Amino acid sequence: MPLMTTCKASSDPADVNADGAVAIIAQVTQGAVPVIGAAVEALIEREGKKATTLNLLDDGNGADIVAGDGIYARYFTDYDVSVRYSISCSASATDATSVNAGFDSPMTTRAEPETSEALSPLCCGSTALRANSKLSPTGAFERKMSAGQITAPPTKPKFPPGQVRDLRATIQYPDDPRVTLEFTSPGGDYDNGVVSAYDIRVHDDWNTAFAFDAAEDVKTSALELLEGDFNPVPSKEVKRLVMQLPIDYVEKSLYFVMKSEDDEGLISDVSNVAEAYFDDVFPPAQVTDFSVVEDEDDRRSFRVSFTAPGDDAYNGVASAYEIRTAVDRDVLDFDFEAATLIEEVALTPIQGNDAFEFTFDSRDIFDADKTNYVAMRAVDNRGQWSDISNIEAVDVDTGMSGGAIAGIVIGCVFGVAIIAAIVVYFVKK
Repeated sequence: MPLMTTCKASSDPADVNADGAVAIIAQVTQGAVPVIGAAVEALIEREGKKATTLNLLDDGNGADIVAGDGIYARYFTDYDVSVRYSISCSASATDATSVNAGFDSPMTTRAEPETSEALSPLCCGSTALRANSKLSPTGAFERKMSAGQITAPPTKPKFPPGQVRDLRATIQYPDDPRVTLEFTSPGGDYDNGVVSAYDIRVHDDWNTAFAFDAAEDVKTSALELLEGDFNPVPSKEVKRLVMQLPIDYVEKSLYFVMKSEDDEGLISDVSNVAEAYFDDVFPPAQVTDFSVVEDEDDRRSFRVSFTAPGDDAYNGVASAYEIRTAVDRDVLDFDFEAATLIEEVALTPIQGNDAFEFTFDSRDIFDADKTNYVAMRAVDNRGQWSDISNIEAVDVDTGMSGGAIAGIVIGCVFGVAIIAAIVVYFVKK
Protein backbone atom coordinates (compact mmCIF):
# COMPACT_ATOMS: atom_id res chain seq x y z
CA MET A 1 0.00 0.00 0.00
CA PRO A 2 1.26 3.54 -0.72
CA LEU A 3 2.49 5.87 1.98
CA MET A 4 0.50 9.10 2.21
CA THR A 5 0.94 12.39 4.03
CA THR A 6 -1.69 15.04 4.71
CA CYS A 7 -1.03 18.46 6.20
CA LYS A 8 -3.24 21.23 7.54
CA ALA A 9 -3.09 24.31 9.74
CA SER A 10 -6.02 25.45 11.80
CA SER A 11 -7.06 27.85 14.54
CA ASP A 12 -10.54 26.33 14.66
CA PRO A 13 -11.50 25.32 18.24
CA ALA A 14 -12.53 21.95 16.84
CA ASP A 15 -8.87 21.31 15.95
CA VAL A 16 -7.09 23.39 18.56
CA ASN A 17 -7.47 22.79 22.27
CA ALA A 18 -5.80 26.14 23.05
CA ASP A 19 -7.18 29.64 22.87
CA GLY A 20 -5.66 31.77 20.12
CA ALA A 21 -3.12 29.21 18.95
CA VAL A 22 -2.60 27.82 15.49
CA ALA A 23 -2.15 24.05 15.26
CA ILE A 24 -0.22 22.47 12.41
CA ILE A 25 -1.23 18.85 11.94
CA ALA A 26 0.22 16.19 9.64
CA GLN A 27 -0.91 12.61 9.22
CA VAL A 28 1.30 9.86 7.83
CA THR A 29 -0.35 6.57 6.88
CA GLN A 30 0.06 3.44 4.82
CA GLY A 31 -3.43 2.91 3.52
CA ALA A 32 -5.56 3.44 6.62
CA VAL A 33 -2.84 2.34 9.03
CA PRO A 34 -0.69 4.89 10.95
CA VAL A 35 3.01 5.30 10.37
CA ILE A 36 4.91 6.11 13.57
CA GLY A 37 8.43 7.27 14.31
CA ALA A 38 8.75 9.40 11.16
CA ALA A 39 10.62 12.71 11.00
CA VAL A 40 7.95 15.29 10.22
CA GLU A 41 8.55 19.01 9.77
CA ALA A 42 6.34 21.99 9.03
CA LEU A 43 7.72 24.84 6.93
CA ILE A 44 6.04 28.18 7.75
CA GLU A 45 6.59 31.03 5.30
CA ARG A 46 5.44 34.64 4.99
CA GLU A 47 6.37 37.32 2.56
CA GLY A 48 9.43 39.37 3.49
CA LYS A 49 10.57 37.18 6.41
CA LYS A 50 12.76 34.14 6.89
CA ALA A 51 10.88 30.83 6.89
CA THR A 52 10.30 29.03 10.21
CA THR A 53 10.42 25.27 10.74
CA LEU A 54 8.65 23.29 13.45
CA ASN A 55 9.26 19.63 14.30
CA LEU A 56 5.85 17.96 14.48
CA LEU A 57 5.57 15.13 16.99
CA ASP A 58 3.28 12.15 17.60
CA ASP A 59 3.87 12.06 21.36
CA GLY A 60 0.42 12.73 22.85
CA ASN A 61 1.49 16.11 24.23
CA GLY A 62 0.82 19.70 23.28
CA ALA A 63 -1.16 19.92 20.06
CA ASP A 64 -0.93 16.14 19.61
CA ILE A 65 -3.71 14.21 21.34
CA VAL A 66 -2.81 10.50 21.15
CA ALA A 67 0.73 9.15 20.82
CA GLY A 68 1.54 6.50 18.24
CA ASP A 69 -1.51 7.10 16.01
CA GLY A 70 0.36 8.54 13.02
CA ILE A 71 -0.86 12.10 13.61
CA TYR A 72 1.96 14.61 14.18
CA ALA A 73 1.19 18.07 15.53
CA ARG A 74 2.62 21.23 17.10
CA TYR A 75 1.32 24.63 18.12
CA PHE A 76 2.48 27.68 16.14
CA THR A 77 2.49 30.58 18.60
CA ASP A 78 5.17 32.88 17.20
CA TYR A 79 2.91 34.56 14.65
CA ASP A 80 1.99 38.16 13.84
CA VAL A 81 -1.73 38.89 14.04
CA SER A 82 -3.79 38.88 10.84
CA VAL A 83 -0.77 37.93 8.72
CA ARG A 84 -1.12 35.37 5.97
CA TYR A 85 1.22 32.35 6.15
CA SER A 86 1.97 29.56 3.68
CA ILE A 87 2.45 26.18 5.36
CA SER A 88 3.74 22.85 4.06
CA CYS A 89 4.78 19.57 5.68
CA SER A 90 7.49 17.04 4.91
CA ALA A 91 7.83 13.50 6.22
CA SER A 92 10.74 11.08 5.91
CA ALA A 93 11.75 7.73 7.35
CA THR A 94 14.14 7.17 10.23
CA ASP A 95 15.54 3.92 11.63
CA ALA A 96 12.56 3.85 14.03
CA THR A 97 9.81 4.44 11.45
CA SER A 98 7.22 1.65 11.43
CA VAL A 99 3.69 0.88 10.41
CA ASN A 100 1.55 0.46 13.55
CA ALA A 101 -0.97 -2.19 12.50
CA GLY A 102 -2.53 -2.37 15.95
CA PHE A 103 -3.04 -5.70 17.72
CA ASP A 104 -5.06 -7.51 15.06
CA SER A 105 -3.52 -9.18 12.06
CA PRO A 106 -5.47 -7.45 9.26
CA MET A 107 -3.86 -4.21 8.06
CA THR A 108 -7.31 -2.66 7.96
CA THR A 109 -7.59 -2.33 11.73
CA ARG A 110 -6.69 1.11 13.04
CA ALA A 111 -4.38 1.30 16.06
CA GLU A 112 -6.14 2.82 19.06
CA PRO A 113 -5.33 3.25 22.76
CA GLU A 114 -6.33 0.63 25.28
CA THR A 115 -9.57 1.02 27.22
CA SER A 116 -9.63 4.38 28.93
CA GLU A 117 -9.76 4.91 32.68
CA ALA A 118 -9.38 7.81 35.10
CA LEU A 119 -5.59 7.66 35.11
CA SER A 120 -5.24 6.81 31.40
CA PRO A 121 -7.91 8.53 29.28
CA LEU A 122 -8.59 7.70 25.64
CA CYS A 123 -6.99 11.00 24.68
CA CYS A 124 -4.73 13.66 25.98
CA GLY A 125 -1.52 11.73 26.57
CA SER A 126 -2.66 8.15 26.02
CA THR A 127 -0.93 6.02 23.41
CA ALA A 128 -1.98 3.82 20.54
CA LEU A 129 1.29 1.90 20.78
CA ARG A 130 0.76 -1.22 22.85
CA ALA A 131 3.08 -3.98 24.01
CA ASN A 132 1.51 -6.36 21.47
CA SER A 133 1.21 -3.86 18.62
CA LYS A 134 2.17 -5.28 15.24
CA LEU A 135 4.98 -3.09 13.90
CA SER A 136 6.72 -3.41 10.54
CA PRO A 137 9.43 -1.12 9.10
CA THR A 138 8.45 1.15 6.25
CA GLY A 139 11.79 1.42 4.53
CA ALA A 140 13.06 4.72 3.15
CA PHE A 141 10.57 7.32 1.96
CA GLU A 142 10.08 11.08 1.62
CA ARG A 143 6.75 12.86 1.24
CA LYS A 144 5.76 16.53 0.99
CA MET A 145 2.34 18.10 1.18
CA SER A 146 1.09 21.67 1.21
CA ALA A 147 -1.40 22.90 3.77
CA GLY A 148 -2.12 25.98 1.71
CA GLN A 149 -2.40 29.35 3.37
CA ILE A 150 -3.84 30.47 6.65
CA THR A 151 -4.46 33.90 8.13
CA ALA A 152 -3.32 34.24 11.73
CA PRO A 153 -5.95 35.22 14.31
CA PRO A 154 -6.69 38.96 14.65
CA THR A 155 -5.61 38.99 18.30
CA LYS A 156 -2.82 37.19 20.09
CA PRO A 157 -3.26 36.29 23.76
CA LYS A 158 -0.53 35.43 26.20
CA PHE A 159 -0.02 31.70 25.97
CA PRO A 160 0.36 29.64 29.16
CA PRO A 161 2.61 26.58 29.43
CA GLY A 162 1.26 23.40 27.92
CA GLN A 163 -0.38 20.68 29.98
CA VAL A 164 1.77 17.66 30.85
CA ARG A 165 -0.12 14.53 29.80
CA ASP A 166 2.48 11.80 30.15
CA LEU A 167 3.60 12.11 33.77
CA ARG A 168 4.80 8.64 34.81
CA ALA A 169 5.81 7.29 38.24
CA THR A 170 7.71 4.04 38.72
CA ILE A 171 8.92 2.54 42.00
CA GLN A 172 12.11 0.49 42.16
CA TYR A 173 13.58 -1.48 45.05
CA PRO A 174 17.40 -1.40 45.07
CA ASP A 175 19.13 -0.88 48.43
CA ASP A 176 16.73 1.98 49.15
CA PRO A 177 13.20 2.23 47.72
CA ARG A 178 12.88 5.03 45.18
CA VAL A 179 10.38 6.50 42.77
CA THR A 180 11.27 7.72 39.29
CA LEU A 181 9.18 10.51 37.76
CA GLU A 182 9.34 11.18 34.02
CA PHE A 183 7.43 13.58 31.78
CA THR A 184 7.77 15.46 28.51
CA SER A 185 8.48 19.05 29.39
CA PRO A 186 5.96 21.62 28.11
CA GLY A 187 6.99 24.98 26.72
CA GLY A 188 6.43 28.43 28.12
CA ASP A 189 3.94 29.01 25.29
CA TYR A 190 2.05 25.72 25.09
CA ASP A 191 4.64 23.40 23.53
CA ASN A 192 7.19 26.03 22.50
CA GLY A 193 10.01 27.58 24.50
CA VAL A 194 10.90 26.87 28.13
CA VAL A 195 8.80 27.14 31.30
CA SER A 196 10.09 28.96 34.38
CA ALA A 197 9.21 26.33 36.99
CA TYR A 198 7.64 22.93 37.64
CA ASP A 199 5.23 22.47 40.53
CA ILE A 200 5.04 18.75 41.34
CA ARG A 201 2.75 17.50 44.10
CA VAL A 202 2.17 14.12 45.76
CA HIS A 203 -0.90 12.59 47.50
CA ASP A 204 -1.37 9.26 49.24
CA ASP A 205 -5.19 9.38 49.17
CA TRP A 206 -7.17 8.61 46.02
CA ASN A 207 -10.06 10.74 47.24
CA THR A 208 -7.86 13.83 46.91
CA ALA A 209 -5.79 12.67 43.93
CA PHE A 210 -7.19 15.39 41.68
CA ALA A 211 -7.17 18.13 44.35
CA PHE A 212 -3.93 19.83 43.35
CA ASP A 213 -3.86 22.45 46.10
CA ALA A 214 -4.43 19.81 48.79
CA ALA A 215 -1.39 17.81 47.71
CA GLU A 216 2.09 18.15 49.20
CA ASP A 217 4.91 19.79 47.27
CA VAL A 218 7.51 17.10 46.57
CA LYS A 219 10.28 19.62 47.30
CA THR A 220 9.16 19.91 50.93
CA SER A 221 7.84 16.37 51.34
CA ALA A 222 9.61 13.40 52.90
CA LEU A 223 10.80 12.39 49.43
CA GLU A 224 14.55 12.96 49.04
CA LEU A 225 15.87 13.90 45.60
CA LEU A 226 18.60 11.45 44.54
CA GLU A 227 19.01 12.16 40.82
CA GLY A 228 18.11 15.11 38.62
CA ASP A 229 16.97 18.59 39.59
CA PHE A 230 13.91 20.80 39.30
CA ASN A 231 15.38 23.14 36.69
CA PRO A 232 13.18 23.32 33.56
CA VAL A 233 14.39 21.91 30.25
CA PRO A 234 13.30 22.98 26.74
CA SER A 235 9.92 21.94 25.42
CA LYS A 236 9.64 18.32 24.25
CA GLU A 237 12.66 17.16 26.25
CA VAL A 238 12.05 14.36 28.76
CA LYS A 239 12.60 15.36 32.39
CA ARG A 240 13.61 12.62 34.84
CA LEU A 241 13.70 12.81 38.64
CA VAL A 242 14.61 10.02 41.06
CA MET A 243 13.55 10.37 44.71
CA GLN A 244 14.04 8.17 47.73
CA LEU A 245 10.89 6.96 49.45
CA PRO A 246 10.59 6.98 53.25
CA ILE A 247 9.68 3.55 54.53
CA ASP A 248 6.54 4.82 56.26
CA TYR A 249 4.97 5.16 52.78
CA VAL A 250 5.04 1.35 52.42
CA GLU A 251 1.81 -0.36 51.32
CA LYS A 252 0.45 2.93 50.01
CA SER A 253 -0.43 4.23 46.57
CA LEU A 254 1.22 7.53 45.77
CA TYR A 255 -0.43 9.93 43.31
CA PHE A 256 1.68 12.54 41.53
CA VAL A 257 0.35 15.58 39.66
CA MET A 258 2.04 18.70 38.34
CA LYS A 259 1.62 22.13 36.80
CA SER A 260 4.11 24.45 35.11
CA GLU A 261 4.56 28.21 35.26
CA ASP A 262 5.99 30.60 32.66
CA ASP A 263 7.99 33.80 33.13
CA GLU A 264 4.80 35.88 33.11
CA GLY A 265 3.24 33.92 35.94
CA LEU A 266 0.80 32.01 33.72
CA ILE A 267 -0.01 28.51 34.99
CA SER A 268 -0.69 25.38 32.94
CA ASP A 269 -3.61 23.05 33.43
CA VAL A 270 -3.00 20.24 35.91
CA SER A 271 -1.34 17.15 34.45
CA ASN A 272 -2.59 13.60 34.34
CA VAL A 273 -2.38 11.71 37.65
CA ALA A 274 0.57 9.29 37.84
CA GLU A 275 0.02 6.46 40.32
CA ALA A 276 2.69 4.24 41.87
CA TYR A 277 2.11 1.58 44.53
CA PHE A 278 4.81 1.20 47.18
CA ASP A 279 4.67 -2.53 47.85
CA ASP A 280 5.78 -4.07 51.12
CA VAL A 281 9.02 -5.84 50.27
CA PHE A 282 10.63 -5.08 53.61
CA PRO A 283 10.81 -7.77 56.32
CA PRO A 284 11.47 -6.92 59.96
CA ALA A 285 15.02 -5.85 60.76
CA GLN A 286 17.56 -8.45 61.85
CA VAL A 287 18.17 -8.37 65.60
CA THR A 288 21.89 -7.91 66.18
CA ASP A 289 21.96 -7.34 69.95
CA PHE A 290 20.13 -10.47 71.12
CA SER A 291 21.29 -11.26 74.68
CA VAL A 292 20.55 -14.21 77.02
CA VAL A 293 22.16 -14.06 80.47
CA GLU A 294 21.66 -15.97 83.70
CA ASP A 295 19.54 -14.21 86.30
CA GLU A 296 21.75 -13.34 89.29
CA ASP A 297 18.94 -13.94 91.78
CA ASP A 298 17.61 -17.19 90.34
CA ARG A 299 20.03 -19.39 88.41
CA ARG A 300 17.19 -21.35 86.88
CA SER A 301 16.00 -18.18 85.11
CA PHE A 302 17.49 -16.28 82.18
CA ARG A 303 17.04 -12.66 81.17
CA VAL A 304 16.59 -11.93 77.44
CA SER A 305 16.98 -8.49 75.88
CA PHE A 306 17.13 -7.05 72.35
CA THR A 307 16.19 -4.00 70.29
CA ALA A 308 12.75 -4.74 68.85
CA PRO A 309 12.48 -5.03 65.07
CA GLY A 310 9.45 -3.49 63.34
CA ASP A 311 7.06 -4.63 60.63
CA ASP A 312 9.22 -3.00 57.93
CA ALA A 313 12.83 -2.92 59.13
CA TYR A 314 12.44 -0.91 62.37
CA ASN A 315 9.22 0.81 61.24
CA GLY A 316 5.95 -0.22 62.90
CA VAL A 317 5.35 -3.35 64.97
CA ALA A 318 6.28 -6.90 63.93
CA SER A 319 3.55 -9.55 64.01
CA ALA A 320 5.47 -12.07 66.10
CA TYR A 321 8.85 -13.02 67.55
CA GLU A 322 10.21 -16.57 67.44
CA ILE A 323 12.96 -17.84 69.75
CA ARG A 324 14.59 -21.26 69.19
CA THR A 325 17.33 -23.25 70.88
CA ALA A 326 19.64 -26.15 70.01
CA VAL A 327 22.74 -27.80 71.46
CA ASP A 328 24.28 -27.78 67.99
CA ARG A 329 25.05 -24.24 66.81
CA ASP A 330 24.97 -25.30 63.15
CA VAL A 331 21.25 -26.09 63.46
CA LEU A 332 20.52 -22.44 64.22
CA ASP A 333 22.87 -21.27 61.50
CA PHE A 334 21.69 -23.51 58.69
CA ASP A 335 18.34 -25.09 59.62
CA PHE A 336 16.67 -22.69 62.03
CA GLU A 337 13.22 -24.29 61.84
CA ALA A 338 14.70 -27.61 62.95
CA ALA A 339 15.75 -26.07 66.26
CA THR A 340 13.46 -26.36 69.28
CA LEU A 341 10.87 -23.61 69.50
CA ILE A 342 10.70 -22.16 73.01
CA GLU A 343 6.91 -22.26 73.13
CA GLU A 344 6.85 -21.37 76.81
CA VAL A 345 7.89 -17.83 75.85
CA ALA A 346 4.80 -16.03 74.55
CA LEU A 347 5.85 -12.51 73.58
CA THR A 348 3.77 -9.53 72.50
CA PRO A 349 5.75 -7.49 69.95
CA ILE A 350 6.38 -3.82 70.68
CA GLN A 351 7.16 -0.75 68.57
CA GLY A 352 10.25 -1.18 66.44
CA ASN A 353 13.50 0.24 67.79
CA ASP A 354 12.28 0.09 71.41
CA ALA A 355 14.18 -1.96 74.03
CA PHE A 356 12.59 -5.35 74.79
CA GLU A 357 13.42 -7.36 77.92
CA PHE A 358 11.90 -10.35 79.74
CA THR A 359 12.85 -13.24 82.04
CA PHE A 360 11.91 -16.89 81.68
CA ASP A 361 12.39 -20.13 83.65
CA SER A 362 14.88 -22.42 81.92
CA ARG A 363 13.57 -25.70 83.46
CA ASP A 364 12.28 -28.09 80.77
CA ILE A 365 13.72 -25.80 78.08
CA PHE A 366 17.52 -26.13 78.09
CA ASP A 367 19.53 -29.34 78.29
CA ALA A 368 21.28 -29.43 81.66
CA ASP A 369 25.06 -29.59 81.90
CA LYS A 370 25.41 -28.63 78.22
CA THR A 371 26.01 -25.52 76.21
CA ASN A 372 22.72 -24.45 74.66
CA TYR A 373 22.56 -22.02 71.72
CA VAL A 374 19.71 -19.55 71.37
CA ALA A 375 18.63 -17.17 68.57
CA MET A 376 15.50 -15.38 67.35
CA ARG A 377 13.77 -13.89 64.33
CA ALA A 378 10.63 -11.82 63.67
CA VAL A 379 7.83 -11.97 61.09
CA ASP A 380 5.65 -9.21 59.62
CA ASN A 381 1.99 -9.11 58.60
CA ARG A 382 2.79 -10.47 55.14
CA GLY A 383 4.70 -13.50 56.39
CA GLN A 384 8.12 -12.03 55.62
CA TRP A 385 10.75 -13.22 58.11
CA SER A 386 13.74 -11.29 59.32
CA ASP A 387 17.22 -12.77 59.12
CA ILE A 388 18.29 -14.86 62.10
CA SER A 389 19.70 -12.83 64.99
CA ASN A 390 23.12 -13.22 66.51
CA ILE A 391 23.44 -16.54 68.37
CA GLU A 392 23.92 -16.63 72.14
CA ALA A 393 25.62 -19.50 74.01
CA VAL A 394 24.07 -20.49 77.35
CA ASP A 395 25.80 -22.87 79.75
CA VAL A 396 23.32 -24.74 81.95
CA ASP A 397 24.33 -26.79 85.01
CA THR A 398 22.26 -28.52 87.69
CA GLY A 399 21.58 -25.23 89.33
CA MET A 400 23.66 -26.06 92.52
CA SER A 401 26.97 -24.57 93.57
CA GLY A 402 30.08 -26.71 94.26
CA GLY A 403 29.69 -26.10 98.03
CA ALA A 404 26.12 -27.28 97.93
CA ILE A 405 27.10 -30.42 96.07
CA ALA A 406 29.98 -31.08 98.52
CA GLY A 407 27.60 -30.62 101.46
CA ILE A 408 25.21 -33.15 100.02
CA VAL A 409 28.04 -35.65 99.45
CA ILE A 410 29.43 -35.20 102.99
CA GLY A 411 25.94 -35.47 104.44
CA CYS A 412 25.36 -38.69 102.55
CA VAL A 413 28.67 -40.14 103.79
CA PHE A 414 27.87 -39.30 107.44
CA GLY A 415 24.37 -40.69 107.01
CA VAL A 416 25.69 -43.97 105.69
CA ALA A 417 28.22 -44.17 108.55
CA ILE A 418 25.56 -43.60 111.20
CA ILE A 419 23.27 -46.22 109.67
CA ALA A 420 26.18 -48.70 109.55
CA ALA A 421 26.99 -48.06 113.22
CA ILE A 422 23.39 -48.63 114.24
CA VAL A 423 23.27 -51.91 112.30
CA VAL A 424 26.52 -53.12 113.94
CA TYR A 425 25.20 -52.21 117.39
CA PHE A 426 22.03 -54.24 116.99
CA VAL A 427 23.92 -57.19 115.50
CA LYS A 428 26.23 -57.36 118.57
CA LYS A 429 23.30 -57.27 120.85
